[in-house]
Amino acid sequence: MQGLSFLCFRRAARVLCGMGLGVWLGHAPAHGAELPRWLEPDCRRRAVFAVPRWAGSRVVLTVPLTADAERPAAFALFDGRNKRLSCRAELDVPARLVMRAAAPRSVRGRECVLYYGRAVSPEDAPDLAGAAADSVAVYRYRTEVKAAPASWARYRYMRATAGPVRNRSLTHAFSMRETERDRRRGGRWKAGRMITVLRSLVLVERPGSYRFAIDCEDAGFVSVDGRLAVAWPGEHGPGDLRLGAPFELAAGVHLVELANVHWEGRARMGLRWQCPGREDTTELPRANLLAAYAPDLLRIEQIDGTLHPGFTWEQEQAYVFRGSTAVFVPVRFEAATANWLGAKTECTWLFGDGRAGSGSSVTHVYNGSGTYTARLNVRDALGFRAQSARSIDCTHVDPTHFAAAFLLTDAPAVCYPVDKVAPSLRLRGGNPARPRVFVEWDAAAVRGRPENRHGRQVVTLQEDAPVRVALPAVPAGVLGALDWRVKHEARVVAQGVLAAVPFPFAHRPSRIAGDRMYDAAGRQLVLMPRYRAGPGPAPVRSESAPPARVVCVTDFLGAPVSTRDGPAGPAVFRRTLESLVGAEGARLEFVTLPRWETEPLAFGPLLKFVQVPAAVGEARSVVVLALGMTDFLARVEPAAFERSAAALADLLEAPVAHRVVWVTLPPVVWPEQRARDYAAAVQRVAVLRGNRVADLFSVFRGHAQSLDRLLDRAQSRFTERGARLAAQTVAHAVFGTVPQRK
Repeated sequence: MQGLSFLCFRRAARVLCGMGLGVWLGHAPAHGAELPRWLEPDCRRRAVFAVPRWAGSRVVLTVPLTADAERPAAFALFDGRNKRLSCRAELDVPARLVMRAAAPRSVRGRECVLYYGRAVSPEDAPDLAGAAADSVAVYRYRTEVKAAPASWARYRYMRATAGPVRNRSLTHAFSMRETERDRRRGGRWKAGRMITVLRSLVLVERPGSYRFAIDCEDAGFVSVDGRLAVAWPGEHGPGDLRLGAPFELAAGVHLVELANVHWEGRARMGLRWQCPGREDTTELPRANLLAAYAPDLLRIEQIDGTLHPGFTWEQEQAYVFRGSTAVFVPVRFEAATANWLGAKTECTWLFGDGRAGSGSSVTHVYNGSGTYTARLNVRDALGFRAQSARSIDCTHVDPTHFAAAFLLTDAPAVCYPVDKVAPSLRLRGGNPARPRVFVEWDAAAVRGRPENRHGRQVVTLQEDAPVRVALPAVPAGVLGALDWRVKHEARVVAQGVLAAVPFPFAHRPSRIAGDRMYDAAGRQLVLMPRYRAGPGPAPVRSESAPPARVVCVTDFLGAPVSTRDGPAGPAVFRRTLESLVGAEGARLEFVTLPRWETEPLAFGPLLKFVQVPAAVGEARSVVVLALGMTDFLARVEPAAFERSAAALADLLEAPVAHRVVWVTLPPVVWPEQRARDYAAAVQRVAVLRGNRVADLFSVFRGHAQSLDRLLDRAQSRFTERGARLAAQTVAHAVFGTVPQRK
């Protein structure tokens, strides 16, 4: 019994030891990891920076200060090997610490650590004295555009499409004059444009209104913190100064860029400024040119913590879709968290615009320029949590424009209520990143049915082929309105409404674009005319008194007539009809619709829905509609022409009750069967509405004389005799009898 108890005790001790060892190993650093040394015990915080490998001998360090922390009085900078480096505070700016530091070759492409607090160990690094010889960075790009940019926007486009940097170097001043020619080809200059950019972090000691002046050969531009300060576009020679407008600058460090678009091997440019209170221009002092680069701040570590979150961010090229005002600014975030315990970490992001993300490396697209506060929340496997926040400045952006088209298609402009409407949304375009968009629609206000339909679909835009999104297919008489939206990064880039409008047409067409009809508010319309008759045909409308105004709207009666001597003017039909109408005491207004080639962006047969009501006006009249030739030439099917004729007749009856008289196409066109079908469609529309019809097709076909004496079918024209017969037929339909000419 005692032996059994001793055995159980040994097993329990072994389990407890294993558990304790596991807990200790879980809290200990990972295998191979070493706890970092804290070189300055009197400093509770330190900032870790990543120095670019192409940096010069000096860099500018900027450390944000929290509101609860007192301003540091001492600083100490070390490289990755714990070697002391020179540093000096340059400017007393609220809420941040701005310093200039030495960047020897041993620290370039690596990390450096800045301690700041109340006190540091005695200084053993040399002081930063004098100006640096490499405080200005030089970038060179090659562009395929041959012409010098004529504007700042054109230069930004050339810069965005120029590709990566071809050459990177350092210099000491904002000036350059190339004297050596580039290699020749056949004794001539190499045909190619280059973009040379000089940039530096400039110290502005006192605020005020500054003016920059540029001297360059060909196009040159100066920007400060991304904003244009002076521009000298186009091609020109050097030797003169172009002085810019006053530019307000606050005390601090500003990024100044001088750009020149020149022929290869001929970069010639210089920059000067005019300080507040002075009238002359001077070169920028070399002492104010702090450095060419500012290392990225990775994180801020505290002496009493183990989890130190941090991140870097880089703004990518902003873009917009043409036709939309929404600006999209992509920003890439990279986590730079240090965990002294070595445990794995999980990263979640709050981007400052109401959206979130996760992962150690994310790209977020901001909707519009501005300043945002991004936060990184880090949690390790042991349960420790920490947060880092930084200000993301996207104020000054120059977006690239990308073509995009979002069109609602396959929806007829005119249909009967029983016809099915099956619209689709066609999307095309995009930027090099192939952006995703969200298509949303709401089929609301359904007549006779209480339910509404909603939908959402994700689409990736493509430049080479359109993407089709099918929307709900319902009978036109059931659909009231279909609202659709295209969203990109939670921002609406395109939207529209498809409204099915029945008689008496609460929304009237005012614009035609392609095969689509829109009202004044921008709604896409589907007109639904009356199509069902009562127990019998509607009685023919008649007036007790003769009309005072007759408006003849036509697209074929105004054509020249054929005579023995050749084509004559259209005055034969018009003069005859005007005489017959005048015999009844009425006034004739003859309107020939313009050819549809005058509106190349619109489908010709739909233009009459805007042109005819505008020509007729609101004064109550008799409207003679001699239409159909445009539809005939466009090869519109007779069923579609019938719907168009019905909708046009209904448009003229509401809200002003015009009396409509229809005129059919004569058998002058080929194929004649289609003209017969058009005439039958007009008869059906007129019978339903009680309209009179001047049936030229039947009159000419049934006339005792030969068609050759009435029509010139080779030229699709009336003869003089045919024009008079057509005028008499129209007058008979208007007045019920053929008036006797005076």
